[in-house]
Amino acid sequence: MANYPIQVFLKCTGALLLLTGVAKLHLVIVKFSLLRVTVDSISGLPLHVLLTGLGVFEAILGVWLSFTSGKRAYLQCVVLASFCATLLDYRVVGFLFDVATPCPCLGFLGNILPHGLDRVLPPVAALIMMLGALWYIRSQALLHGSGKAVPA
Repeated sequence: MANYPIQVFLKCTGALLLLTGVAKLHLVIVKFSLLRVTVDSISGLPLHVLLTGLGVFEAILGVWLSFTSGKRAYLQCVVLASFCATLLDYRVVGFLFDVATPCPCLGFLGNILPHGLDRVLPPVAALIMMLGALWYIRSQALLHGSGKAVPA
C-alpha cells in the first residue's frame, strides 16, 4: 500500500458505509408497509424509495472503498467527499427548516442518545469523512504541484 493512513481511512469508512447501507435496506424490507405511505419532508419522496436508493448507493460505495486497491485513492476521496457534502446539505436544509425526524418508526442510534445529539451525530460523522477525504485530495494536489497559486 502506497499511502497506508489513507488506505486505513478509506477501508474503515467503506466498512461503515457498507454497514449503514445494508441496515437501510434491511429497514426497508422489515417496515415496507409503513415506509410506503410515509413521505420525506425535504425531498417529497416516499421513504421506501429514498432509503432504498440511499442504501444501495451506500452499500456499493462501501464495497468500492473497502475492497479496491490503493491506486484509486484520489478518486475514492473525491467521490466520498461529494457524497458526504450531499448528506451534509440534506441535514443543513432539515435544520434550517426545522424538519423533525421524518418518521419515528425508523429507529436509529439517536434513540438511545441524549435529546439533541441524534440531530448532531450524523452530520458530524459526515463532516469527519468529508474532511478526511478533502485533506487527502489537498495533500495530493500540493504533492504534485497543482496546489500552486495561479497569478491573476
